[in-house]
Amino acid sequence: MKDKRLILTRFLQNEHKTLGDLNLEEDANTILALKTIELPWKNNQVKISCIPEGYYIAKVHTSPKFGWCLWVQDVPGRSEILIHTANYARQLLGCISPGIMHIDLDKDGITDVKHSGIAMEALKHYIGILKQITLIIRSR
Repeated sequence: MKDKRLILTRFLQNEHKTLGDLNLEEDANTILALKTIELPWKNNQVKISCIPEGYYIAKVHTSPKFGWCLWVQDVPGRSEILIHTANYARQLLGCISPGIMHIDLDKDGITDVKHSGIAMEALKHYIGILKQITLIIRSR
């Protein structure tokens, strides 16, 4: 079986959001490149901060609210951190949302992600039958 992992590289953080690039790698080759949005860093506070950088296991999960998603395991001091559909940072409670591109969807001056549902379907397709995947979160 081929070695797959997700690498989230954060490149912008401010008081409104954290933006990143999410790459799905297979045997060290990028097979899917997405964009992400998260809450800003607020010292890992529950429901108002993105999670710390590090290495995690993300398990395939079916959420009653979001459907197919990835559940990030063993986040220090946190639980129920998902990778799920959302377009705006204000829709998140510490989770990670992928999209196809960064854009200010609602013209409020805050960058969002577009086509989050398509991005999640692509993740589902490329992750395939795996039950879990390594997630690496780092900053540029």
